[in-house]
Amino acid sequence: MSGLGESIYREGIEQGIEQGIQQGIEMFILDNLEENVPVSRILEKLQRRFHLEEGMAREYFEKYASMEA
Repeated sequence: MSGLGESIYREGIEQGIEQGIQQGIEMFILDNLEENVPVSRILEKLQRRFHLEEGMAREYFEKYASMEA
């Protein structure tokens, strides 16, 4: 594979991994909301399981929790 081709390939792999992580976080949040888990507990679990800082966990929660309605 040429340098440019390999770079594009690696970029695609990284984007796919990132997209998969995002989908996992979304499903995690929606599932916990469906189970009536308190928001504070969901945020704690996001930080621990996905290795997120508190602010990033909150951003994900706000983004995906609003999609539940």
